[in-house]
Amino acid sequence: MRAFISINFNEAVIRRLIKAQDELRFYDKYANYSRRENLHLTLAFIGETDRCDDIVRIMNQCTVKPFTLTVSGCGSFGNDIFWAGIKKDPTLENLAISLQDALRSEGFQIEKRRFSPHITLARQMRDASSVHIKIPEISMEVDSFSLMESSRIRGKLVYTEISRVKLK
Repeated sequence: MRAFISINFNEAVIRRLIKAQDELRFYDKYANYSRRENLHLTLAFIGETDRCDDIVRIMNQCTVKPFTLTVSGCGSFGNDIFWAGIKKDPTLENLAISLQDALRSEGFQIEKRRFSPHITLARQMRDASSVHIKIPEISMEVDSFSLMESSRIRGKLVYTEISRVKLK
């Protein structure tokens, strides 16, 4: 299965992100917009694996306490991807980096690029760098994170929660 570890959002955050996508459609109605149920914050992309038990064991070893996550700002990667940002938070960064390091130490091939928390709102935009919208800040309490499976079902990208771990 194709897997990643994520923070999934509450309904208020999802509504705010959907509103931002509605504004983006004025710039490019033909872009590939992330589906509502797929909006998430990736902590670690794992890729193809059959080692779910190992991943969940690593997740359960996490010692991060619940924290507040704030969606803040937006921008683009190149001309074709538009994202919503996440306010810098040392607890979030510690969670992501400790998970990635633990996965690497168990032999998982996790990319070594700097953790850059963002939520992809649209791909394949004609000119994402010319978009000028504002996404009002919104916060939520993070008390868990999830192992997710990514698959294509009838041509649609579907994310399915495999396991959820509560922060302690």
